[in-house]
Amino acid sequence: AYMIRKAVQHENYDGNMIVNDIAILFTEEEIEFSSTVDAVELNDEPVEKGEELILTGWGTTSSITFEECKAAHRHEVFQTQVCALTKEGAGACHYVCYIHNDLMMLELKSITFEECKAAHRHEVFQTQVCALTKEGAGACHGDSGGPLVREGRQIGIVSWGIPCARGKPDVYTKVESFMSWIEKTLYDDDEDHLKFLKGRRRSNRH
Repeated sequence: AYMIRKAVQHENYDGNMIVNDIAILFTEEEIEFSSTVDAVELNDEPVEKGEELILTGWGTTSSITFEECKAAHRHEVFQTQVCALTKEGAGACHYVCYIHNDLMMLELKSITFEECKAAHRHEVFQTQVCALTKEGAGACHGDSGGPLVREGRQIGIVSWGIPCARGKPDVYTKVESFMSWIEKTLYDDDEDHLKFLKGRRRSNRH
C-alpha cells in the first residue's frame, strides 16, 4: 500500500451532473513496478462502436433487482438503495454485500454516444464513453475510478451507471478528452512525472 501525498480533482468536476469525473493521486513514494504491477498506457485516440473492451475492479457482485429486494424484506426498501446477494452465511451490514479480494475482469463492447444518450435519462456528455455487456454484468459499487482498457491502453475511468448490471450501458470518463489536463497536472507537480507518459502515447491502431 502507498500513502497518498496529494489528490488533484478536476477543477470543473460537477457531482450533480457527474461530469469531468477525474482526479490524479500522487503517492508519498514512487510506485515499484513488478510482474503484477505496471503503468497502463493512456489512450489518445477515438473509440469506435463495437470495440472489445476490458473492465477490471474489486466492485460488488450479485446485485439483485429492486423488486426481488422488496419481496425479500419486511422493512421498506427505497429506489435510492441497491441490494446485493451472495451465498448464505456471507454478507455485510450495508446495502451492498460482497467486495472481492480478487481482481475481477469483465469483457464489454463500446457503443455510440447517441445510443448511450438514448439509454439514460441522466445527461451524457461528449467527454464520456459508454460500454455495454449482457444484463447481469457490468460496473458496480466499488468499481468507481477503475480502468476501462482497449488493447492494453486505458480509454476510460468508471464514472456512473444504473446500479448494478441492469442491462443499461455504464458511463466512463473518456481519457482521450483529458490528456492535456493529465499532462498539465503531472507537470505542475513535478516535470519528471511526464516520463510515465513518454513513449506510452504511441499509435498502434490503423
